[in-house]
Amino acid sequence: MPVPPKSDFLSGVPDSRNNLGVLLIQKGWVEEALKEFRLAAATRPYDEEIQVNLVRALLAVGQKDEAEQCFRTALDIYPGFEPARQQLDLKPRR
Repeated sequence: MPVPPKSDFLSGVPDSRNNLGVLLIQKGWVEEALKEFRLAAATRPYDEEIQVNLVRALLAVGQKDEAEQCFRTALDIYPGFEPARQQLDLKPRR
């Protein structure tokens, strides 16, 4: 079986890291989850779901300033993303 091109081969890595982070959070391993979410976000910074999971982990370890920045990044990506708007106490978009 031929090996796919590198870009195709690695395309699912952010999803895998994000999914692993979710499982780690569920098990209570927040620091480990945070590492996975950071790696996923570095690879796919435009993904609002990854940003929100990163925020959840950041808040769980008390890193509120960085969490706020990630919510703002999620809003830059998707301005109608209500969970981020609510967390930042912004008015809903009309």
